[in-house]
Amino acid sequence: MKHFDRFLPPELTHKLRQIRRLQHTISRVLPEAYRDRVKVGEIDGDRLTLVVDQQAVAANVRFQTDALQRAIRREHGIDIHRIRIKIAPRSGPSPHAHEGDRRQRPPASAATKRHRERLRSVLRRLDEH
Repeated sequence: MKHFDRFLPPELTHKLRQIRRLQHTISRVLPEAYRDRVKVGEIDGDRLTLVVDQQAVAANVRFQTDALQRAIRREHGIDIHRIRIKIAPRSGPSPHAHEGDRRQRPPASAATKRHRERLRSVLRRLDEH
């Protein structure tokens, strides 16, 4: 399947594009230090869920919710009445872990690598639209 993105349901394609556009807006509004640490998790009606990697980031983002709501309303025409912030620590070894405690992932198979590259390609094309 060379172009498996054709097989995605239109609703999913629309939702993915909407999330990418919202991510772009949120990244632009937030201070630079938080741009890579805040991701759009879900939009459900008038509720937006943001995912951050630390409690301290969540606390600072809470102060930005009014600015985020205004930007989303202005740029996307969506009235967000509630922004929910979830904390999901980044995966991977803890920066405080000892060298001997770190586990390494087994190398990815050729099929997994091809699958990941196809997924990247689909996401790039969605991002272009």
